[in-house]
Amino acid sequence: MSELELDKFLDDLKLEIDKGTAELDTIKLEIDKARVVGLDVRELTERYDGLCKQIELVKLTYKL
Repeated sequence: MSELELDKFLDDLKLEIDKGTAELDTIKLEIDKARVVGLDVRELTERYDGLCKQIELVKLTYKL
């Protein structure tokens, strides 16, 4: 993999991390709304926790 390809790959990865972080914010809002009306938030919380772990793993793996 050339340096240019590597830079593009890392830029794409950073973009995906930004999208994932935005999705985390959306899920957090959904959790808050569900709690207000008394709904079960286990599934949403599992999604949130799983996505957090994925993002953290990518950041650690690629030192972003």
